[in-house]
Amino acid sequence: MNDEALFLLVTIAGRTVATPAAEVRAVIEIEEITPIPRVAPHVVGLYALRSRVVTVVDARVSLGEAAERRFPAPGVVVRIEGHGYALLFDEVIDVVTARAAPSVAVLGADWARVVTGRITVEEQPVLVVSPAALVAGRERLAA
Repeated sequence: MNDEALFLLVTIAGRTVATPAAEVRAVIEIEEITPIPRVAPHVVGLYALRSRVVTVVDARVSLGEAAERRFPAPGVVVRIEGHGYALLFDEVIDVVTARAAPSVAVLGADWARVVTGRITVEEQPVLVVSPAALVAGRERLAA
């Protein structure tokens, strides 16, 4: 974790976090979602992206926060185990180059499940979150 890498800065529930840019396929504006019945609360629905369908996941709800969905909304497209997902964040801020380090922050079980490290941006610590853990959602806590 000591080499510099690119990170995408986003906000979730008012907190600036980073995700590895190498895992990001695209940043999009999501306008209309097709709901899916009987899915986990953090799964919002489906979105048609360039003739493909991606599953939309609300990062706030994945972390146990209340949903605050307004459309159009910023989405970050990732591919996990061969499937496309669009993660809804509050805001997409910027791409930065930083060196990742282990995180010692304890923010509760939901955050501990998704945090993989930290970076420093403008002398401020920023947690690095895993897109795969956000997609997995809270159900993994009970397992």
